[in-house]
Amino acid sequence: MATTNLAALRNPASQTPVVTPGFETAAGFEALQRMAHLFHQSNVVPDRFSLYSKTFNEKMTFGNTVIALDMALRMHANPLMVFQNLYVVNGNPSWSSQFLIATFNQCGRFSALRYEFEGTPGQDNWGCKAVATELATGAKLEGTLITIGMAKREGWYGKSSSKWQSMP
Repeated sequence: MATTNLAALRNPASQTPVVTPGFETAAGFEALQRMAHLFHQSNVVPDRFSLYSKTFNEKMTFGNTVIALDMALRMHANPLMVFQNLYVVNGNPSWSSQFLIATFNQCGRFSALRYEFEGTPGQDNWGCKAVATELATGAKLEGTLITIGMAKREGWYGKSSSKWQSMP
């Protein structure tokens, strides 16, 4: 085993080069896997990333962990926040709405999201849309108006656990 003396520690040229975790280099990929292993073995990550998953096999959950960690690093986001808010839907990574809203509100390019309501409360035309202002131009940005009628047509309203009926 090699030892390091104080003179070597004071000389930055003698230190190990910085390795950036990711898929770009073999050393970066190894570092990414070591980091992912830590999260994979913890019990604070959701089942789809956990070694202890009762639903998914270990190889699948470790692969998910490596990919989610790489996404977090590329986005400069907290890895645990990414693990808690990233879902896989039909093989595609998808984000929770609260993560998307928080990311939008914190980016600094727009005002915080507000919600505008239209129509008659309790009727099919009752709906809501997200609204924000682009700070650089002052332009008003509006999302799609989502109504109770749309929720019924899309099948969201009739689901047994749907909040559309109790909290439209």
